[in-house]
Amino acid sequence: MSSLANNDEPIPLSQHLRTATMPQHRHTESLMDDYAPLQTAVGYRRFLWLMARLHARYAEALDRSSEIAGLPQRSAELLAALRADLGDTDALDANVTVNGNAQCMGVGYVLEGSGLGATVLVRGLPKGPDHPHAYLSLLSESVGKRWPAFKKTLDAEPLDADATAAAAAAVFNELAAMVPT
Repeated sequence: MSSLANNDEPIPLSQHLRTATMPQHRHTESLMDDYAPLQTAVGYRRFLWLMARLHARYAEALDRSSEIAGLPQRSAELLAALRADLGDTDALDANVTVNGNAQCMGVGYVLEGSGLGATVLVRGLPKGPDHPHAYLSLLSESVGKRWPAFKKTLDAEPLDADATAAAAAAVFNELAAMVPT
């Protein structure tokens, strides 16, 4: 649970994170829409590369957040799907060390939550070799089981709301920083 609402009822941490990271989320989406329009082959490939870099950097934290939520680890599976879509991901950034359950759950909030967006994106993508769907399909097919379990844990765990929100915002900010301007 997070800070108190106007009626002194605790706000679920997932709701607090959504509100706290909305500016970073919107800014990152705007940059991505301009740099990596998914309807074009070049834009879609840019999107996949950005996702590969982000997942490689936060693989350990994502797996730790999965463990906390009682879910199977998935970073290796997501990176394999990205490799299948891209054909080559050898030049990925090194993993970032994320300490603490609150921080790992903040990372997980962004990366697990991306499955919600994937369900929309995969339906709107053109079909064909320029738009391979392994990564987005994996996310969208698993979000129905993973997100509710993750969110339930997020809302039940005694986590520092500010630390969790800061970690989630940092993931959005890092992705935004990866987008060339």
